Amino acid sequence: MMVRGEVKYMTNGKNDATDALKQSRKDAGKTQLQLSLEMGYSREAISQQENGRASVSPDVSRHMSAQYNDPRVGIESAHEYKSWGLGWLDGEALDQHRAAVVMRTKKELKEALESIDEVAIAKQPKHIEEFERQQIEDALVESAEAIAFLEFEIAKLCQDYNFKFNDIFSSAEQRLRAERLVK
Repeated sequence: MMVRGEVKYMTNGKNDATDALKQSRKDAGKTQLQLSLEMGYSREAISQQENGRASVSPDVSRHMSAQYNDPRVGIESAHEYKSWGLGWLDGEALDQHRAAVVMRTKKELKEALESIDEVAIAKQPKHIEEFERQQIEDALVESAEAIAFLEFEIAKLCQDYNFKFNDIFSSAEQRLRAERLVK
């Protein structure tokens, strides 16, 4: 019989998602046992996820975001699962105050839009020159940076103003479905 929360996916050790889970749990003032009881998991399952002996489960990621308004675990877990993306922005040079994050997000968006404007995407891919290929790659990198900052901005503003990160994306999904942009 499998206990709820028994984790099947083994990892190669600690990573940003496991660190985020441990920090998020501590920030919530919970012990591993309290969190496990709250979720119907075994304490061992929580310990395995925090110590990198198992991947952080999607249920745990969603719970930490929904219950404690802390999307760090989900963002880091998604990064780990996808093996692409930038994860939680937490570098020492980043000012994490909401106003600074909004300003930086605007800067990244502007740079992405400017770089997109510079590329010649009307040409067939097989007919572009190497410098045009480089421009496209630069535009893609700028766009990826903008996406990372947009996600981080949403997370920070949700935390600071007590919006639920999951609810914001659910609302966005409903709008996009209403416009028939998502099935």
